[in-house]
Amino acid sequence: MHHPVAVVEVNGREVAGAFWSRLIRLTITDKAGSEADEISIDLLDGNPFLEIPKTGAKIRAWLGYRETGTRYMGAFVVDSVELSCLPFGMTISGKSADVRSTLKEQKTRHFDGKTVKEVVETVAADHGLEPVVSDNVAGLKYNWLGQLDESDMHLLTRMAERQGAMVTFKDGKLIFAERSAGVSGSGRSLATLVVHRSDIIVGTCRVRFADRGKHKRVVAKWQDKGKQQRKEVEIESEAEASASYSLPETYASEDEALKAAQAKSREQQADSDTLELSVLGNPDLKAGQPLRLSDVRPGIDDLIWTVDVATHEFSKSGYTTRVSAKRGIESGKSKKKSAKSGEAEVQFPYDPELSPD
Repeated sequence: MHHPVAVVEVNGREVAGAFWSRLIRLTITDKAGSEADEISIDLLDGNPFLEIPKTGAKIRAWLGYRETGTRYMGAFVVDSVELSCLPFGMTISGKSADVRSTLKEQKTRHFDGKTVKEVVETVAADHGLEPVVSDNVAGLKYNWLGQLDESDMHLLTRMAERQGAMVTFKDGKLIFAERSAGVSGSGRSLATLVVHRSDIIVGTCRVRFADRGKHKRVVAKWQDKGKQQRKEVEIESEAEASASYSLPETYASEDEALKAAQAKSREQQADSDTLELSVLGNPDLKAGQPLRLSDVRPGIDDLIWTVDVATHEFSKSGYTTRVSAKRGIESGKSKKKSAKSGEAEVQFPYDPELSPD
């Protein structure tokens, strides 16, 4: 039997004593993309009353098991403290420390002949962040990329949308990686985590397949400056669908147009096919983690999913992880047209010796 444990630090000092005797629930929500991760701590209050933490206090948290050790879950900054009276209680809420206000300041500049990696490195340096760029998106070169009265956050998000990538901020790192690629905060590829039937809490597993938003093909236009001609690249997206989808923007190169079409195809598939389930607490289940089900049901076993949101809940009753995931799919095949206008696996439950990060 595994015994769940949590470790919490506030401003560098580990909490003890009254904190744990008063703890009702510790919840950590890990999200994909640029959305801030969140922490929520619910405590019993009353005579003697707890000290009210100040907003801006830094919280770090670890979750895991006494027998196998804990895993770092991130750093958070307290942004609100709510007190309830008669009966007395306290809820401390915080968000991840690395979504910086300076990323939202508007700038005007441009990047000539720069790769995605070079642009991300420039932005990261401006904000004192360490850049982590996955190899499969790093090499795309922009002939010209403009930033006109646009924030760095919006620029990164725009770049990510074009390439089917995601941008996120974890522990002082700016991570730019292909969506569903499963890249850790260190930049390494994450092994696929296998969730067996016995790991799933009864009544929580739901898989949804839908054709909403799917198209048979996705078309992207690009400008061939050498021939002064606009051309198209076409991605075969969903064989069972009928309509085509044409991206409204004209891209600067064939490579950029192809990436954008592939990104849209993956996005349509991922948004349609979803997985929700709750399992015995596993700190390796974080946003971006690839997973598959085993021995659950024919038709869904062995499909690869990517965690979109992972909510970890620790209390005196135990430790559980609630997961919302989207389908990971392969890029479509491309066709050129002219226009007049490795799976490694990590077993469950968590064992640091098998940890993918």
